[in-house]
Amino acid sequence: MRRIAHISDLHFGRHDPAVAAGLIEAIGRLTPDLVAVTGDLTQRAHRHEFAEARLFLDRIKQPALVIPGNHDVPLYNLIDRWLRPHARFAALIGPDCCPGYVDAEIAVLGLNTASRRLDRGGGRARPSHIEAIRAGFADVPENVFRILLTHHPLLDPEDGSELAATRDVRPVLDAIAAAGVDLLLAGHHHRPFSAEGTIEYLDIKRSLLIVQAGTAISTRRRDGPNSFNLIEISNAHVTCTPWLWRRDAFGAGSPTRFVRDGRRWVRQDETAPA
Repeated sequence: MRRIAHISDLHFGRHDPAVAAGLIEAIGRLTPDLVAVTGDLTQRAHRHEFAEARLFLDRIKQPALVIPGNHDVPLYNLIDRWLRPHARFAALIGPDCCPGYVDAEIAVLGLNTASRRLDRGGGRARPSHIEAIRAGFADVPENVFRILLTHHPLLDPEDGSELAATRDVRPVLDAIAAAGVDLLLAGHHHRPFSAEGTIEYLDIKRSLLIVQAGTAISTRRRDGPNSFNLIEISNAHVTCTPWLWRRDAFGAGSPTRFVRDGRRWVRQDETAPA
């Protein structure tokens, strides 16, 4: 079994220091195999905000995979925004905006969907992502569970939730389906969510799990407390548990469980055995 702590939208510069300390404590207590950080480490991509984010990440003892979000691109400095949008991220967080992690049970790839356009923070899929997906999963054994990280969601959930679609995403979804990706992790909307979705219009139909994280430590909350996800992966079973900030510590919420049934992921009743 593998356990992933999925955190997102930290927004250093608009964060709660007490919640940040509580998040470090919770991650240390849960001892995940990997920490996946799906973007928006900063509020306005200032150097001092990245420096705070770096100090935070240095306190995490587990391996961490970190990708940028739209708030990690300079907003008001248009020269930096267009010519060197990720220079501060690269200098203070890491040089790779599309990092990867592989072990005997999981293969994880991060993609940078942050756009330089002044378009209210929307995401964009790029042709370079197609080759990154192919290369990132090409040598992964068939029995290894495959996970993709993006800041912006690539698929809208099927329950009717209105989530802004990432631009130019269809060719990337083709590559995701061909690579056998099982789980999409994203943030951006500051709301925790998990569901099963199907790419029905592609030649290779894929049932995917879609998991979004709330904002981990930011004061810019939406419809709920600060939160992160703990994702447990064991063969054909996946459990996603939101951990919610309650007064002075993070505590576990109600888990959502999925089981693979043939080519589909099926959500289990909470009373059913996992």
